[in-house]
Amino acid sequence: MFYKNIIRPLLFRLSRKDPETAHHLVITLLALMGKHRTSCQLVSTLWGTKPEKKLERTAMGLKFPHPVLLAAGFDKNALAIRMLAEIFGGVEIGTVTNEPQIGNPRPRMFRLSEDEALINRMGFNNDGATQVAERLAEILKGGQLKVPLGISFGKNKDTPANNIDAVIDNHLEGFRKLARFANYAVLNCASPNTPDLRTLLERGPLGSLIEEVQKTKRSLGLASLPLVVKLSPDMDWDQIEAALEVCNQFGVAGIIAANTSLGRESLKSSTRSEIGGLSGAPIYHRALELVRHVRKELPNICVIGSGGINSPERATRMLDFGADLIQIYTGFVYEGPSFVRSITQAI
Repeated sequence: MFYKNIIRPLLFRLSRKDPETAHHLVITLLALMGKHRTSCQLVSTLWGTKPEKKLERTAMGLKFPHPVLLAAGFDKNALAIRMLAEIFGGVEIGTVTNEPQIGNPRPRMFRLSEDEALINRMGFNNDGATQVAERLAEILKGGQLKVPLGISFGKNKDTPANNIDAVIDNHLEGFRKLARFANYAVLNCASPNTPDLRTLLERGPLGSLIEEVQKTKRSLGLASLPLVVKLSPDMDWDQIEAALEVCNQFGVAGIIAANTSLGRESLKSSTRSEIGGLSGAPIYHRALELVRHVRKELPNICVIGSGGINSPERATRMLDFGADLIQIYTGFVYEGPSFVRSITQAI
């Protein structure tokens, strides 16, 4: 309640015109705190989940202390992973592109408080694979994280999506720099904020990209590194079927269902017309549908449910519908750091 009654109103007021300001403030604070063991211990005591056998999950050959993970997008550049690992059962950074990218002009993040949602058109803003790799090397000198680390990979905006060879080369350059730090790797072709990116989820381009990444994994001595593909909630069922067939054919270990949406149905907030990807409560039911469908079609694959989880009840229902793990981001923004523990207690 302290977060929702005091901290959140203060952060939202300070960043009323540009919510990204609050985001950077929080990441900076968490990064500074993460450098001190006592701060990590304090956060673990306040908001961490006590290790319990019944909460543990084994998926993709990895052991997660509990199934509530942080989705990509919150800590794009691996600045605060030490602190976030005290709260979450797994942390996913990125999306990281090979070359640094400033993203779209600000403001590019918008709160829809009435809908418990966000719209963002960030555009894969990140420090680039070289700098993120250097940062991870420095952070992990002190030992591996307490939880699995996922890295989300994407293409640079200036790499044309219709040139699949260039897209593959762009992905592989970043992958070669970063893959050794990952416990699992994610191909993010599902963001709506990079022009034509979602065409890479079509059967031909997706198959070519996955095949080449799998080959590169083996050449790097990382054959066992799990590869995960992120789906878009805006795909129709035929597109989903085609993508799942490709993922199954080329040995993908997991599916994230799903990314942000271009849909705007039944939104109340005045900022609903902003361009970008919608996340949060309004996309929950679509994400739930996707989770159930992927579980039915690929019963042996890891399913990571993501989208609209803003209560422990929604989290447990996502797991009941077939998710092995769940990811949160927007729910974390609105509910605060105690939200993760409230979910694990409900589980």
